[in-house]
Amino acid sequence: MFSDATPGVPVEIGKNINVAVVSDDLKKMTAEFNRLGQDGKIQMELQETFWSLGYGIAEDKYGVVWMFSHDDGRQ
Repeated sequence: MFSDATPGVPVEIGKNINVAVVSDDLKKMTAEFNRLGQDGKIQMELQETFWSLGYGIAEDKYGVVWMFSHDDGRQ
């Protein structure tokens, strides 16, 4: 899944798509998130939210923004 831009944020051509990763495996998702953040930049730490046990945003070393969200199917 991907989205084009967050409301109110200027769109920079070439960086106007965010990739969403939704997983039921929080441990694996956390490892992938941390790997992307090592060479890139963490925009929002992976953390519990009202809709997810783990949600975070990381930008990889190529400038691609990744949104990670845990979904265990209970919602």
